[in-house]
Amino acid sequence: MQFLGQWVVRRARWIVVVWALLGLMGGILAPQALQRLTGGGGELPGSESAAVDRVLNEHFATRLASRLLVVLETKALAVDAP
Repeated sequence: MQFLGQWVVRRARWIVVVWALLGLMGGILAPQALQRLTGGGGELPGSESAAVDRVLNEHFATRLASRLLVVLETKALAVDAP
C-alpha cells in the first residue's frame, strides 16, 4: 500500500489530468447515452411478468401501461406464500 501511495503522490498531476479528461469525455458523451440506451425489451415469453404485462395492456390500453404498478395487501398471506 505504501508503494501505491508513493506512486500516486509522484504522479499527482498526471492523475488529475487523466481524471479531468475522463470527466470531459463523459460530459461530451453523456447526451448521446439517452439516445443509445433503451428500456424494456427484456421480456421472457411465458413468464409471469409477460403475462402481467399482457393483462395490463388489455385493461389499460395506454402508452403508460408498462409503467403501472399493482400493489396488493393482505393479512391472510405471507410474503413467501404461493
